This record gives sequence, C-alpha cells and structure tokens, in this order.
Amino acid sequence: MQSQVSEIGFVSEEVKKLALLLLNGKLFFTYWLTYGDEFHVTRDDLLSMRVPYDQLRTADKKTLLKLADQFEKELKYTVQYKLNAGKKVGTYNTSKLWHLTDKSDIIFLKYWAETPESVSNSIENHISQTILSNSD
Repeated sequence: MQSQVSEIGFVSEEVKKLALLLLNGKLFFTYWLTYGDEFHVTRDDLLSMRVPYDQLRTADKKTLLKLADQFEKELKYTVQYKLNAGKKVGTYNTSKLWHLTDKSDIIFLKYWAETPESVSNSIENHISQTILSNSD
C-alpha cells in the first residue's frame, strides 16, 4: 500500500477537470523534471501549477472541458501492470494521452507565456532529450 498518498480538493468540478489536464500534460511533467525530485510529486509541486481558471476565456474553457472529458474516457485504456513484491500493481501511463494534453498545454501556455508555441517546442525538446533518449 502506498504510504505517501493523499487527496487534493478542488473548488469545483470544472477546476478539477482542468487540473487533471494540466497535471498530466508535458507542461507539468517538464516542470516536475526541472524542479521536482523526479520521484515524488509533492503538495508544493501541485500547488505551484495553478489552473488560470478566472482568466480563461469562455471558448478556451469550453475546449479544455471537452479535452478533459475525452481524457477521462480514454484514461481506462492507459492502465499498465507490473510486478511489485510479487503482486501485480496497476498504474496509469498518462503519456498515452499526451495527444490530448498537448492541446491543453498550448491553451494554458497562452495565459503564462508570450510565445506559447516556442515554449511548447522547448518542452518537446526537453522531453525528447531527457526521457526518450534514456529509453534506448
């Protein structure tokens, strides 16, 4: 049983859905690789990446909520199992849903960066250099 797992609360169902996208995308993943310990996801890690809910334009919010619904539908297909102490343990491999979170990352970046596409390209390069090159 996991000993360092706790719950996180959200002010609304919409914010929860948007946070689901944000925290499973490459944007947060790169942030965590850069500033986290690459092992634990801490409360501080989670709270440092706040959903810009109040600033979101209606069209962006609508798009993000559609992406979140799709993410939730596809999540069940990302479960992978491995043996841990002789027991089969399941985990979600949400990188299989990056085709959805790449779209949400661009929307979030519009509220945080002057050049969202440039930042997105930097994130792609960082991930390909640090993660994908290590899987050889």
